[in-house]
Amino acid sequence: MLKKHGKVLGTSFLALFLIIIVSFLLTATTQAIPLPSVTKNAQRYKLPNGLTVILKENHASRVCAIQVWVKTGSANETEKEAGVTHLIEHMIFKGTQKRKTGQIAREIEAAGGEINAYTSYDRTVYHVEIDSAHLDTGLDVLLDAVQHSTFDPVELAREKEVVLEEYRRGLDSPARQLAKAVMKLCYKKHPYGRPIIGYENTIRSIKRSDILSYIDRWYTPKNMFIIVVGDFHTTEVLEQIRALTQNFPHRRGATPNRPVEPPQSHYRQRILKQDVKQLYLDISWHIPSLSHPDTPALDVLEVILGQGKSSRLYRRLKAHQNLVHDIDASAWEMLDSGLFSIEATLRPDKLHRTI
Repeated sequence: MLKKHGKVLGTSFLALFLIIIVSFLLTATTQAIPLPSVTKNAQRYKLPNGLTVILKENHASRVCAIQVWVKTGSANETEKEAGVTHLIEHMIFKGTQKRKTGQIAREIEAAGGEINAYTSYDRTVYHVEIDSAHLDTGLDVLLDAVQHSTFDPVELAREKEVVLEEYRRGLDSPARQLAKAVMKLCYKKHPYGRPIIGYENTIRSIKRSDILSYIDRWYTPKNMFIIVVGDFHTTEVLEQIRALTQNFPHRRGATPNRPVEPPQSHYRQRILKQDVKQLYLDISWHIPSLSHPDTPALDVLEVILGQGKSSRLYRRLKAHQNLVHDIDASAWEMLDSGLFSIEATLRPDKLHRTI
């Protein structure tokens, strides 16, 4: 699940800041790199257990955003455990040693906050937006969840059915089917070619022991960031986080060992035939990883070409020539080689003119 915008005034900016600052820090090397302006006044700490904490005070409103970034996503799975990262994201809020099923969400909502999470190919992120008066509650609940979830077998069986229903809904969505087909076509060896949600057979086969094995490998302090932005005092929050994580469960950890995608040597094409009234088109190119110096230029290109009604593609193919129903461009920048994609919906008889 991915929630892009908070309902509380001011949280959308805070979430955007968090994503920008952590994306930068995840790709930073030991070499000194000038911080972008968005990270000004952000303080970074390394706790004795290896946990990285990033804090930035912002007293513009009485709101705090908390995020826990785990540096693992579906690309760290084996073929057999495809979908386990996403299933864990669902299960993290289903109960801990001191909080029963449903209690995690109830505590946050009772304090007027929101709690959610999302899974990507490279990361899993758990986040809370809450009134600064209840920041203590937000930190306690979220850090309890990511450290001490019990993964109750009964809840696991229920949640697998929820995920399977999500998987089946995806089969009925032409846009989702297109996205999966594009990734599979573009990545023949790299695990980006597998869907984040996994496959029906792998979702069904995941056991509690598989989840615990994955947690043992990737949910370690050295592989996690805790970020807080908002109306608080740094020294107080740092001590709270230190106290809440000082007994972080011992886990062995692992080092990613992803296969390298071989260079593409020829044009690839795939056509999916479905009973739909419009055509869904995707044209994609391989691009460098997120840490490459061309990333800012690709971000600018994305906006110029296909973001909004003033973009080049929209003005020419939609506004002027009326060839497409909609069109946009996206730079999918990931830890390994990503994609630059142009996506459009259109009538089948306008395909050749559009291309």
